[in-house]
Amino acid sequence: MNVQSVPKAEYEKTMIRQTNKINLKEILLSLLATIAVAAYPSLFMYFSNSKEGHLTEIAQPLIWSMATAAVLFFGAMLIVHSMYKASIIISLFLLVLLNYTPLESGVQAILPRLKYWHILPVFIVICCTLHGLFGRKFLQIWEKS
Repeated sequence: MNVQSVPKAEYEKTMIRQTNKINLKEILLSLLATIAVAAYPSLFMYFSNSKEGHLTEIAQPLIWSMATAAVLFFGAMLIVHSMYKASIIISLFLLVLLNYTPLESGVQAILPRLKYWHILPVFIVICCTLHGLFGRKFLQIWEKS
């Protein structure tokens, strides 16, 4: 579309319509990235012990983790209004959730009196504090790019 041949108001309306279109390919790629993060632990366990186990043994945990990731992705997409941000947020959340035991062990090595039900609220408060301190700054940088 040539900018000189179209009035400015009509050109802006066309550009807004083009940017508001939901591209199915982009949604699927973002969703697949999130599902890949969720499927990794089950597949890692299977491929590490493929001689002792069968693929049918990991089918149920694999399906549950992938379904949970999809539900979280679409829920985050409704809240954040961006599929890319939703994919990144849910992928990071899943990485922390799926690696909770090593994180808990690391915290308990530093503070041995903390139990598992103390550590989760601490992680949530730390994430919320980091978001409050740096979230707006990172979002401004992200939206400029």
